Amino acid sequence: MTPLTRSTLRAGALFALTVAIVGPVLAGDYYDVILANKLVCRLRDAGGYGSVSERGSAVEKNVVEALSVENVGNPRMWTKSMGGLPAIYIGGTFLVQVRPGDAAGTGSSVSGLARQWLAAFRQQFPRAEPVTKMGRGGGGAAASTGGTGPGPTRRQPVVVPDEDKALVEEIERLLGDGRALPAEEFEAKGTAVAAETTALIWRLSACATTCGEFDALQGRDQAVQSTLNGLKYAREMSDQAFSDQRTLIAVTLLKRVRTALPPAS
Repeated sequence: MTPLTRSTLRAGALFALTVAIVGPVLAGDYYDVILANKLVCRLRDAGGYGSVSERGSAVEKNVVEALSVENVGNPRMWTKSMGGLPAIYIGGTFLVQVRPGDAAGTGSSVSGLARQWLAAFRQQFPRAEPVTKMGRGGGGAAASTGGTGPGPTRRQPVVVPDEDKALVEEIERLLGDGRALPAEEFEAKGTAVAAETTALIWRLSACATTCGEFDALQGRDQAVQSTLNGLKYAREMSDQAFSDQRTLIAVTLLKRVRTALPPAS
């Protein structure tokens, strides 16, 4: 029995437990980034990544980092030209660069699309803050892609609602188990692990009763992809960074799944 399976069995005792920050939507050759239940940018260009999906996962990581370290309640949004293309920042944290492929077919220029995305981020970041309960008045370190910003301040702990504490702790254990899997095993089983984790979150959040119902749910694939992105993100972090941010990642993952999947009837 793997550690992940043992964690899932432990979570069975939580079955009686009786919006979104960030969540991706994959469709065709584009990737939607959602912040506080609203579309903030639609990626159409792989932008140097292996796929649009990989680029979307990287943007998600940047947004999660911003929610952790920046003053999202009063966001200082700005753009900087990188290689002749606009890059969007909040404080000192790089979010996304607008690529020519993103603007293709939209009727907007690259610079015009950058203004639209920046405005959407500026509108939605404050709406995400009450959900995450992040500390105010922070500034993250500038990303390696360039840009300057205020130095980082001490991160305040994430405040988890009492009714979600047991579930968030279980998600943290699942993330830790996912980090412990050898690379080859995660490569082969990562999607299955993400599906199992997603189903667990949905059951304990929505009081569902059968795996069959979960497999047929509208939004299942989107939710599983979000969970897989979260697992990959956790695996790429240093031990110290994971220790510092595991609760934030768990809360973010919980909210992604809840917003992607309908409640059980």
